Amino acid sequence: IPALFAVYPWPLAKAGLFGLLAAAGFSLIPLARARRTPPSALFRPSLGGRIPLSLETLGAVLAGAGLAALAVVTAPTPVAAGIMIAGVIVSFAILWALGRAAAWGAGKVRRLASGPAKLGLANLAGPRSAARTASPAIGLGVALLACVVLIQSALLAQITTTAPRTAPAMVFTEIPGDQAAAFDAEVAKAIGPLTPKTYLRMPFATGRISGLKGKPVDLQTIKPGQRWAFDNDIGLSLLAGEPTDPGTVGGHWWKPGYAGPPLLALNTEIADAAGLKLGDIVTLSILGRDIDARVAVLRKIEFGGFGPNFNLILNTKALEGADLRNVAIARLGKDREAALTRRLGTSFPSVNVISVREQLDAAAALFDRLAPAVRGAAAVAGLAGLLVLAGAIAAGARARAREAATLKVLGATRGQILLAYAIEYGAVGLIAGTAGVALGFAAAWPVVVKVFEASWSVDWGGVMILLAGAAGVSTAGGLLAAALALAQRPAPVLRAD
Repeated sequence: IPALFAVYPWPLAKAGLFGLLAAAGFSLIPLARARRTPPSALFRPSLGGRIPLSLETLGAVLAGAGLAALAVVTAPTPVAAGIMIAGVIVSFAILWALGRAAAWGAGKVRRLASGPAKLGLANLAGPRSAARTASPAIGLGVALLACVVLIQSALLAQITTTAPRTAPAMVFTEIPGDQAAAFDAEVAKAIGPLTPKTYLRMPFATGRISGLKGKPVDLQTIKPGQRWAFDNDIGLSLLAGEPTDPGTVGGHWWKPGYAGPPLLALNTEIADAAGLKLGDIVTLSILGRDIDARVAVLRKIEFGGFGPNFNLILNTKALEGADLRNVAIARLGKDREAALTRRLGTSFPSVNVISVREQLDAAAALFDRLAPAVRGAAAVAGLAGLLVLAGAIAAGARARAREAATLKVLGATRGQILLAYAIEYGAVGLIAGTAGVALGFAAAWPVVVKVFEASWSVDWGGVMILLAGAAGVSTAGGLLAAALALAQRPAPVLRAD
């Protein structure tokens, strides 16, 4: 796809508006606090306090609401964007509460500790605790990274591990119906004896669902997500009886040789979308004629599996006499694929041969190419957490320097102070990281299982790296804070206060 380099006014204006609202949301409250701070307060040890209730505060709230509304309105799928923003707000509230709970718990536990551990826990419980300021940002960054890592690893495992094990290796379409037996024999020469676990061939036709329960289809009564099955032609097949992997959730398959009125095996998703149940009549327009088929079987289809993955299956006699093309699927080793393709190219040049393995390899390669970009975008959230941590360190630098000077005067060694700060910040990183991973799990699971309909799997190695990274980076921040505090001589610091 060629890249078209040009100036696009609307994306630039949208980006500028996002930046303006974000700047207003994060700057108005500090500006209000600065405006209300009297000059004499500048000489006090701390400038902290409650958030002032003012027009600036109201403006910050409105800017935040406008930022969320703009994200929803300009998103390709506003509902999904709204759900994501709501998830971020809920996650922030959980992490905010967790930070305060961690500070409260540290205050209770510190009585049982001694030495640097007691000092670190005391700082964790104090009013300037990093648990109160940095936990939400670190946790949200880890949550987004965990969500991306878990979704990517689960989908990659589906492509590279699950699908090659359960899906067919090759698919064949446009097999002439009058040459089906000869085609089977040709495949058998290449892969050996044909069994239900290695080879499946079925007739194929397309038709349209034109009536439900004796009435024409009304798309307004169909769930939007499944209307595709009712306003377009849909693939269907024929079976003489119950297949090897039926996926039956209701009803009974017809016996081999059944010659009565047409019977239908229907995908449960389509049945649920139209409110169909066992015994209902579905009218199908196939090959220029209407067929009224009774729903005899409801089945759940595993589209990644090796089986008759058709949404509609009729009994064989329902289309008796029709000259239908066939489709087939096969399992075979990679070493036999090329030989079978060459053999069929000579004997059946009109048959389309599709290598599923090649498609899966191509998809895996695409995932590998996209992974750095996706993880890089998610890492921006992690960088935001680091910036918040750096801001918390800078904001408390004066108090930390005074605390370190006092401890040195009382006899604490440099190593003890460094260890105390490492314990405080390391605990914050571990707690926020664990909560972030849990939130990432909660966000990734429905995407993998419900949206992509893939098997859930966890990259525990990646999860452990995220946890270790959160704790390690936070600990490094604590050591930096301690180093900055210890760099100042005690006497000038204490005289300044």
